[in-house]
Amino acid sequence: MPFIGIDLGTTSSCVGAVVDGTVQLFTNQQGTRRIPSLVSFGDAQRVVGDAAVKKLVENPENTVFEITRLIGRSITDKHLIQDYLQWPFQVMESNGVIVVKVLYKKEVHYFTSEELLAMLISTLKRTAEANLSGPVKKAVLVVPAQYDSFQRLATINAAKIAGLKVVRLVSAPIAAAIAYRAEMKIQSAKHVLIFNMGGGTCDVSLLLITKDTVEMKATVGDSHFGGAEFDAKLVQHFIDEFRKKYGKDIRADKKALQRLVLACRTAKSTLSVKSKAHISLNLLLDGINYSDQITREVFEKLAEDLFQKVSYLVERVIQAALLDQSDIDDIVLVGGSSWIPKIQQLLSLLFEGKQLNKTLSPEESVCLGASIYGDILEHNSHQSEENDLSYNSHLKVIEVYPHLLQVAMNGGQLTVLIPRYTSLPVRVNKKYTTTHDSQQTLILSLYAENDENLVEFTVTGIPTMRAGEPKIIAIYNVDENGLLTVKAYQELKGKNVSLMVTGNRACFNVADIIRLNKRVEELTVDDHVNEANALCRNSLRDYVLEKKHKLVSPSYENNLSDFNKSMLITLCDKTLKWIDNHGEVDDLRLKQKRAELDVLWDSFAVRNS
Repeated sequence: MPFIGIDLGTTSSCVGAVVDGTVQLFTNQQGTRRIPSLVSFGDAQRVVGDAAVKKLVENPENTVFEITRLIGRSITDKHLIQDYLQWPFQVMESNGVIVVKVLYKKEVHYFTSEELLAMLISTLKRTAEANLSGPVKKAVLVVPAQYDSFQRLATINAAKIAGLKVVRLVSAPIAAAIAYRAEMKIQSAKHVLIFNMGGGTCDVSLLLITKDTVEMKATVGDSHFGGAEFDAKLVQHFIDEFRKKYGKDIRADKKALQRLVLACRTAKSTLSVKSKAHISLNLLLDGINYSDQITREVFEKLAEDLFQKVSYLVERVIQAALLDQSDIDDIVLVGGSSWIPKIQQLLSLLFEGKQLNKTLSPEESVCLGASIYGDILEHNSHQSEENDLSYNSHLKVIEVYPHLLQVAMNGGQLTVLIPRYTSLPVRVNKKYTTTHDSQQTLILSLYAENDENLVEFTVTGIPTMRAGEPKIIAIYNVDENGLLTVKAYQELKGKNVSLMVTGNRACFNVADIIRLNKRVEELTVDDHVNEANALCRNSLRDYVLEKKHKLVSPSYENNLSDFNKSMLITLCDKTLKWIDNHGEVDDLRLKQKRAELDVLWDSFAVRNS
């Protein structure tokens, strides 16, 4: 079975694989290739993807979105604080781990961000299995280039919970570059700028792409800057307009607000192809039918600061790569938000009118690249030499550590541990000693470039010695997936003695993964039961509607009196209402209800015979 490629997007996700030499993106039961990144919990069932979209309005408090903005973060993260103050669902901390509180089957449940992402990954996995007609076990997963080690580890844990082994994490620009290399059939070296803006992130990256290498040279971006921020500008605009016109605040009603958010997303898409967009929302708030319009010119004015940020990121990445605009051979657009006309205009202007490469589908190129890379890794794992496909040749992929990482011992002076844009994997050894007699612990604090404390590692087990005598070596390792590990040992009498290293960030162990995997599988079983129940329910509804249609049809030949016909129509209506009001009844009860209807129907028919 092939390795699959998964693009986990903020607003939507997709899955694909190389099948019989051709890369394919798989469709779900609804026939779509991009699955909304949503999980909704209701009184009767849990739904993921397309079925959860309408729940954004119907059940906003229990419909979780933008899961990739939650994953791997701490509750004190400044970006996360901005988000959860606006989200309709509740985010909190439990035992050092972020959880979302929802009402599911009329009971309160708490799900970690890893579990929620696992639910989405599990849905994508099942989509792939349905298309491949067999079980899938391994995958290449795409993450934003700016994800730190904790977000990457949390993503891998989510995949494990979903029953998938991650053979490689790749950043979105790397995945897009792999797709670009295959599509353009690259033979000579090219410096390519990949502008990637999706629903929730923006990465601007410079890569060196050759026939057999994809190498990241520099990347800048923001994992909290994407289409959602442009949506927010439109939402705030219409909130203000509504308040001016009616003196009411849409934010007071979560359902009304979510309806407006969805309308603004549609309006934003419209403004990418037209100069004007309309929104029309019946009974939006307090019985008010709200309609309005906005021009592309006004939208661009509202989002002026966001467009300035785009220019800033592009200029920064060119400087970071030590290149000039003239050194860039191609500019590739990735992500749905990259097709906003003003963004394309800015990019063209920054590169003196250079034509932008729109060959790749902006919303699918990342998943295509992940699928191609999965195929390469799958073939390499078998050491296959019989490859006649261009993208099945051995490919060297070089990622970089996108951030400056600093370290301080026991609250002392910060020193650079890993410079920004260091190629991965990387290993750094640091020597330490004690500062006072009988010291048995060291605190190693890691900081981002803005001096934000990321994590603290405590080294314990140091033998009692005088200050300065212990020779302690800490090994900092960042692997090709961007995962950081820290080990330590002491040189003692010519031997290396391992020391205990523990971090202060909560993380899952094997037992946690097994427990959560079981929990997600149980939910999946419930989903299958609910899906079967829905089929039975819909079958009964169709049966009743067919009966009612016959009764009201002028061409229906029967010997029923008008009174009995009216009684049967009422019976059909009551049965339809019963179906809608009894969402939790099992298949047996639904079959009994059909039998009851048949008995009453036959009894009326007998009376008139």
